[in-house]
Amino acid sequence: MSGYLLFRLIPTELVYGTRLGQLQMVWVMMEKQPQAPLEHSALVRHSAVSWIEQSLNQGNTLGRALALASELDWDGRRYSPRTLEGWFYQWRARGFGALERRSRRDKGLSKAISAKDAEAIVKLRLQQPGLAVSTLVRQLEQSGVLEPGTFSLSSVYRLLVREGLDRPRLIAEGSGPTKAFETELANALWMADVMDGPTLRTGDGVVHSFLFALLDDCSRLVPHAEYYDNEKLASLLDCLKQAFSRRALPEKLLRAPA
Repeated sequence: MSGYLLFRLIPTELVYGTRLGQLQMVWVMMEKQPQAPLEHSALVRHSAVSWIEQSLNQGNTLGRALALASELDWDGRRYSPRTLEGWFYQWRARGFGALERRSRRDKGLSKAISAKDAEAIVKLRLQQPGLAVSTLVRQLEQSGVLEPGTFSLSSVYRLLVREGLDRPRLIAEGSGPTKAFETELANALWMADVMDGPTLRTGDGVVHSFLFALLDDCSRLVPHAEYYDNEKLASLLDCLKQAFSRRALPEKLLRAPA
């Protein structure tokens, strides 16, 4: 009989603003053969999201729980808050099965780019260096230059690196896309904004609506968005109240300029 040893840290006390933990060891025993790597990976992910869920139950915000989880080792590795947040929402939406990695159906098949396709990719990259690689490929597919399924996205990246047209070198030369400011953790910064909504006809006349919305800068999640019949402060406060009740309090709030 063999088994895997999974570790779970359970916060127990607060020291200098950081929760420390006691180490629990959970044995997953197998009667026949060791688990496949894909299943083991899912168990490691499940251990992480379970820890995050437990941290939320103890009163931590999601951003705080993710930050703490990112500082722990999960089967010898550490993961960014954004990666952990993705696992957490997948698990909440679809359960344990969502944490299992799916092996590629085309694994082992050659996905080399033909000389003609490579020339088209390089040409468009030179013309529009600010395009993301996925957008570049999509444009070439939509125009009929590239045929979907005849290449892999990783082979496109390798081609651009080989030609000196990868993102780091383009940015260094001042011709590539630059990354806008972005917070590292969820709930670190929310952005609030309002925009004109549709005009509605009612029995009493015409009502002009306004859409109030909040956006988490890191995860791009929308804590709350709602239409109101005015753009007064009371509408903004109500939108904030709804968001706070669903997603807790952010560390900072940024109101877009009028």
